Amino acid sequence: MISCEDLFKINRQLAKAFSDELATFGGRDVVLAGDFAQLPPAGGNASLYSDAVGAWSNSTKPASQHAAIGKALWHEFTTVVILRQNMRQQGMSHEDIMFRTALQNMRYARCTQADERLILSRVWASTPANGGHLPKGFETVSIITARNAYRDGINATRATEFARSRGKELHRFHSVDRWATSKDVGSLRHAQRIYDRTIDPARTSNNLTPNLRMALWKIPPALTNHHAGVLELCEGMPVLLKFNEATELCATNGAQAVVDCWDSSTVNGREVLDTLYVRLVDPPRDVQLPGLPVNVIPLTRNAKTVACTLPAGDSVLNIDREQVMVLPNFAMTDYCSQGRTLAFNLCHLVDCRGHQAIYTCLSRSSSLCHTILIGAFDTSKIRCGASSALKREFRELEILDHITSLRESGTLPSCVHGSTRAPLIASFQAWKGKHFVPPHVHASLNWADEDVHNLEPDFRTTAPNPVTGRSCSGGTSRQSSTTTRLSQRGSGKRPRPEQWGTSRAPK
Repeated sequence: MISCEDLFKINRQLAKAFSDELATFGGRDVVLAGDFAQLPPAGGNASLYSDAVGAWSNSTKPASQHAAIGKALWHEFTTVVILRQNMRQQGMSHEDIMFRTALQNMRYARCTQADERLILSRVWASTPANGGHLPKGFETVSIITARNAYRDGINATRATEFARSRGKELHRFHSVDRWATSKDVGSLRHAQRIYDRTIDPARTSNNLTPNLRMALWKIPPALTNHHAGVLELCEGMPVLLKFNEATELCATNGAQAVVDCWDSSTVNGREVLDTLYVRLVDPPRDVQLPGLPVNVIPLTRNAKTVACTLPAGDSVLNIDREQVMVLPNFAMTDYCSQGRTLAFNLCHLVDCRGHQAIYTCLSRSSSLCHTILIGAFDTSKIRCGASSALKREFRELEILDHITSLRESGTLPSCVHGSTRAPLIASFQAWKGKHFVPPHVHASLNWADEDVHNLEPDFRTTAPNPVTGRSCSGGTSRQSSTTTRLSQRGSGKRPRPEQWGTSRAPK
């Protein structure tokens, strides 16, 4: 899920690319796709539905100004199409039908007791009867977990078991590390905070001492920006790519592969990977390179500046690390699992932060019978109700979806108009009433009995271009050809009239 600031950056880069800074997204049409029921943006950045972001920001921080502009850009998208057919869980058994219902309720954190019992029926535990062995089909399935630290621990344990069970030698490939120069930052306060945490001693060369090199190799990938100090690999081991190596070869961040072979050398008495050859698993299309089997691609050792967080004191040490950017794929985080369909789904939900994380993990399953939970979890997270900001976003998207449907069928009256979200919804509510609920809306979202004050559209995210009132006399609507524009440079101030331009975002 992208954040408000991410949308601002997309707009800014398109404006630069097409040399049109006055038109939204550089004058190009943009289509956004996603699911707000899944995880919010990583890193704590404000989501597109966040209550903490309005259209204007008095903050002196560029990030706050960028987020405000990004939120306003999001509200320029007024054509919404909600895809309602479930294409992942299509089983017709009684359990699968109940599973789909539970997932629908989980989207809004309104699971029933029957939903809870169904989900908890899939909890697996090690017993003397099963000898601690997972059921057939789950032996090498990647476990979805909430924390990078869990991912690293599971990978380390299962990599050893994988090699032993197949009689393969487990090779330890070390990274090539050197001291890195400190990065320049624009903010003096930010620079001071970084300086206070960063270890950067005076030195005559960028070579690390043997003891320091050994200490850095012991730090898990979760504390080194997922750039492993030591990769434990063997032939046939599943791995996960952690860098966009080559999009034209389907070698993208998050792609799954299996180790085929490698070229290595010795540096400082340690085995170092030069090139790792992997076979892509279910790529979008077949890849054929000269001299290599189908879907086998080479991954070379990359140099990257890595901020290593030391376990003691949370101090940071910047190094230049050369390593092939992959990790064993015996576990992945909930963020990494997004967008996948899994025939066998193995979930560890103990530390999932909320219903969105739990829904993301469980909705990867194609069926209930091939879903296993390792340990129970706090079920109050899936029945506590969605936040008011998320409910409002769902509600407004449902209204916009209904408006889009009426517009496409030619039955939207001319009184319903608006170039941005708030005035468009306000004009629709003036026609239909604030308590009108379109068909197909989930029962947990139904607002027919809500307080009318809670149903007002949020004009804080609308640039100051008031919508002229019209009487509702039928006929088709006419979309305004102009809209108030926000400054592309993120000044945080109201743009001058000459800076306003035609919006090319989908209406």
